[in-house]
Amino acid sequence: MLLRFIDWLNRLPRRLELALRQELADLEEQIKMSYVTSWERFAREEGREEGEQRGEAKALLRLLQVKFGPMPPDIESRVQTAEPAQLDVWLTRILTAAFQNPETSVQEARGGSCWSPRF
Repeated sequence: MLLRFIDWLNRLPRRLELALRQELADLEEQIKMSYVTSWERFAREEGREEGEQRGEAKALLRLLQVKFGPMPPDIESRVQTAEPAQLDVWLTRILTAAFQNPETSVQEARGGSCWSPRF
């Protein structure tokens, strides 16, 4: 309704008419966009952080497996439940990680309680 009234009152030069149409199209597009509530933004951010944490844990477990062989369930659990700051520390240290007892072979260490990478 408003546009018809404006059009009736004022005939614009072609260049301005095209500019007005573009402005109106932009405004329509803005109105169509749904509002994202603060709760939705928070949930998205939390989901993104959780995804990053899972990805870092998965990467660390893969690096540990390549370096030391299959991981015992307790190590996997510790990595999967670690806080992001701890994962960052471990990801940095994996390059120089070693067994607590360097004389213990991987096979012996898997079966005993001494198996624990220092990281």
